[in-house]
Amino acid sequence: SSQALMSALPNYEQSAAADNIQTFHGREVRKVKDAAGGMGFALHLSLANGDDLEGWTKQEIAGYDGWKHDVSRQWRTGDMLQEEGFTSFKDKFGPDAFT
Repeated sequence: SSQALMSALPNYEQSAAADNIQTFHGREVRKVKDAAGGMGFALHLSLANGDDLEGWTKQEIAGYDGWKHDVSRQWRTGDMLQEEGFTSFKDKFGPDAFT
């Protein structure tokens, strides 16, 4: 079923937990080179079970704060994500992209 807010999901909790069925890991990537729509944004979905080379890094999972307002969130640069293990981030999204 579709929910307007994550918090409306049954058993919702503010955590990085995902089951790849009802909830999943995703990134809102900003300043993406060649993003469709011309706004520079892309949604990047990944598996949450550790079997995805482009999945969330251990640091992203440990510090997940996606329920916070943008001004108080931890933003990750391409350099940060590559150092944390998403080694192809800048190749995929461009040198200025961040999450």
